[in-house]
Amino acid sequence: MTDTRSRRSFLLVRSLALFAALLGISRRAGGDEMPRPHWIWTSPEADASLGRGFFHKTFTAPAGVIKTSLLIMADDRATVFVDGENRAEAVDYQRPLKVALGELAAGEHRIAVECVNESGPAGLLLRLEMTLADGSRRWLSTDDSWSAAMKPDEARVAAADLGPLGVKPWGDPTGEVDDYHQWKQAVTGLATDPATIAVPDGFEIELVRTARPEEGSWISLDFDPRGRLVVAREDQGLLRFTLPAARGGDVEVETIDDTLRECRGLLHAYDALYVNANNSKALYRLRDTDGDDRFDECELLMRTEGGVGHGRNDLALGPDGMIYLIHGNNVRLPDGLESTSPLRNYGEDRLLGCTWDTTLFDSDVRAPAGHLLRTDRDGRRRELVAGGLRNCYGIDFNTDGELFSYESDMEWDVGLPWYRPTRVLHLVSGGDYGYRQGTKMWMAWSPDAAPSSLDIGKGSPTGVKFGTRSRFPRRYRQGLFILDWAYGRIFAVHLTPQGAGYDCQKELFLKGRPLNVTDLDFGPDGAMYFAVGGRRTQSALYRVRYVGAEHDEPRPTAEDTARDEEARRARELRRELESFHGHVDARAVDAGWPHLDSRDVWIRQAARVAIERQPVEQWTERAFREERPTAALTALMALARVGQPALQGRIVSRLGQFRFDELNEEQQLIALRAWELALLRLGPPALDVAAELARKVDEIYPSQPTSPRVNPELCELLVALDVPAVVEKTMGLVPTVKTQEERLRYLFALRGMRRGWTLDQRRAYLSWLGRPEAFSGAHTMPAVLANVRRDALGTLSDEEREKLSPLLAAKPQPVVPAPPATPRPFVWDWQLADLGDSLDGLSAGRNFARGRDMYRAATCDRCHRLAGNGAAVGPELTGCGSRFGRKDLLETILTPSKFVDEKYRDAALELADGRVIVGRITHDDGESLTVATSPLDPTQVVKVARREVESRTASLVSPMPSGLLNSLSRDEILDLLAYLIADGNEDQFHTSFDDKR
Repeated sequence: MTDTRSRRSFLLVRSLALFAALLGISRRAGGDEMPRPHWIWTSPEADASLGRGFFHKTFTAPAGVIKTSLLIMADDRATVFVDGENRAEAVDYQRPLKVALGELAAGEHRIAVECVNESGPAGLLLRLEMTLADGSRRWLSTDDSWSAAMKPDEARVAAADLGPLGVKPWGDPTGEVDDYHQWKQAVTGLATDPATIAVPDGFEIELVRTARPEEGSWISLDFDPRGRLVVAREDQGLLRFTLPAARGGDVEVETIDDTLRECRGLLHAYDALYVNANNSKALYRLRDTDGDDRFDECELLMRTEGGVGHGRNDLALGPDGMIYLIHGNNVRLPDGLESTSPLRNYGEDRLLGCTWDTTLFDSDVRAPAGHLLRTDRDGRRRELVAGGLRNCYGIDFNTDGELFSYESDMEWDVGLPWYRPTRVLHLVSGGDYGYRQGTKMWMAWSPDAAPSSLDIGKGSPTGVKFGTRSRFPRRYRQGLFILDWAYGRIFAVHLTPQGAGYDCQKELFLKGRPLNVTDLDFGPDGAMYFAVGGRRTQSALYRVRYVGAEHDEPRPTAEDTARDEEARRARELRRELESFHGHVDARAVDAGWPHLDSRDVWIRQAARVAIERQPVEQWTERAFREERPTAALTALMALARVGQPALQGRIVSRLGQFRFDELNEEQQLIALRAWELALLRLGPPALDVAAELARKVDEIYPSQPTSPRVNPELCELLVALDVPAVVEKTMGLVPTVKTQEERLRYLFALRGMRRGWTLDQRRAYLSWLGRPEAFSGAHTMPAVLANVRRDALGTLSDEEREKLSPLLAAKPQPVVPAPPATPRPFVWDWQLADLGDSLDGLSAGRNFARGRDMYRAATCDRCHRLAGNGAAVGPELTGCGSRFGRKDLLETILTPSKFVDEKYRDAALELADGRVIVGRITHDDGESLTVATSPLDPTQVVKVARREVESRTASLVSPMPSGLLNSLSRDEILDLLAYLIADGNEDQFHTSFDDKR
């Protein structure tokens, strides 16, 4: 519990840190985080002033600096001068350079950096770390306090801040931004000390209760009408907490259900407790029928089949009195959906498919993927409201009656064109948010996809809740609190009405380590209560109160009032249009048609969905007669979605009548999507229709000015139409684009083209795919590059194969280092208890060279990348020392199956003849599966006919074998751990890993 003394200490530390920041130097004190350097350049546009940049910073070093180290990255290269002496040269923005500089005298010093950029984004990132004799540290990092100039003798100006370490397009090759696996530290049996959890000024946090071993891990919360807190256990059952009247009192705990499994959704409504039980695969209603305050009736209301990974999640009571259920993409739609469901006419709807989507994660997912349902109090009326989601865990309504959620990303796809970050979503009637499995993912800007309200980044979303019932300041009462389980943080998202939607801004409200937050609710006292837990980790319940000074809430300005009134009318209009989504109504077309060219995307979408619900013959000719560009294009897109094949030629011709260069980018994207949908939904085009469309698109491509959104769509259309000219045009674009995501879209699109190639273009194309180091990304990246290359090689003629044979002979192979020359003898069957006492002294007398040798001897490099080296079969190890404590890191190596991320689980195939084959599916041609059965040897594969597969499940056994350390001595294991903590960097090995616990 946070007492007065600890609060004063926290404020003192914060004041000292602020004072240090004013001096240009930051200090690590207590739980303060190492500062994150920012990318800077001479201009706010990272590519606006290609060439040279000169950057300067003068700082004062305190007395007693015993060692300094420098971290630097630059795009493309940089030379660093400290007090006029050349001390470092960085040449790769994807490989951070770390240099030990030694002692630093007290007094004033000067850093000067000369940067050179030749093409694409330009930037500099630097952090100087000074270690004092007392063990404390100071940092100097790049930010907008640095001075910048384009020439050495030019007048200096403030450097342009392009964003912190981790920002695109550079990402975070250091690994230090990514704290994605901090949850693994929460297996100690101890709750995180609230004094180490950062909260805003005016708030205090206390630990209410730590879960007992027999109480399991807690995953969801909901206060009942009597102010008691119902808590769902991860494994099975429900607990009910009666909180003490006074602080520090005991919490009364009782079990109110011991049958329902993994109850992710809890809702008290209609004198009952509704439960969305994920592993029980159903919605239940619990009632007390005899008045003894015990639930004696447990009624199944709705069965929902499918998987349980991205499963049955939160519940919310809507302003319409209906119960809303949010489900992840592994859940199938229930039986008995009403014809009045707002979401209809959904499909995969991606132009260029590929067979190897079935080898990617969640290969069985089909539209509408994750979805939003609503039902009445008895579970009888069932409607599909929205879809196209990956995995939204929590939902809640604001005071305007609008529903919001926080959607997960597919972190394996980072760096790929179809990756989408975690997002705050405004869930509306008939909304399709565009999530599709694998390469079929819609682009975020697809005009028939509902937009994101706020992109957050990589994370693991769990519960959400508006602060409506809180006793927090007004801005928080109107805010949406969203939980990120992986990074141990809670954001407050502040919503400003904007048309029929909202403009959203995020604020980091609360953060701890570890703090794997699962759910939150606001109690009758107006405090925030949140739980930590999940994946069998230690659970606890925390309370956050506002204790700051009371103050008058700011009165809204006349501008605020006018904006809010305009937004209220826009929402009313949107809801009026949404009222037509579920049925045929003679008024619907006339009501919606004027709004097909609305500048408000929410209103335009509501109008389109309302019109699509009406008989298409009622509005077909009206679509062809429409002259307003946005309205006409939107109507034609709707017609392509729901019309008959006979209309395809007319739709293609009418779209071609618009002067493409006179349309804005949004209108161009609508036109392109309408053409795509005409091909996807209305069948193969007649020869004359295909020729007309090909001629028109070929005239446009590439668009001018070049657009990273428009040009890839044009490219995919031409590939789908098999227009040979697309090859030359696209290969001209590939080297010039600014992001790897756009480049990969082009390479992906061209992989199936057989015509239109010259040998030089073939060489250039294969050369790009033969440079995996040119593409930074997550786990899926190597597989995608290999699959694209395999498809492309399948299009080569015999003559091309012969002439390209030298290049093909040098085809890239997985980076799999050779095993040790001689097997090492068995030393000991090491357990955590054997080594735990040795971890505290890890910093003393460790041997870097031996640690590097043991990394190879234990075959770590055959499955993991560390600082850019090794194979990307398993999780990236760069930065593991900052993500894991020493004990957690060692335990992960010794017992790899204790925690297995579902994305790294092998597939277990049970065959008709009784055999079971376990491994990673690397290829699927539609008739057979290729299974790699050894993570260490990619040549060990088994080919299985699909017809022989009886079942396919995820293995609970880690592909990483146990016993990898049994041939190492105690000292060799400790050297290996030190090597991992130091990211394989010798300078860091000797300077920076000794404080990692």
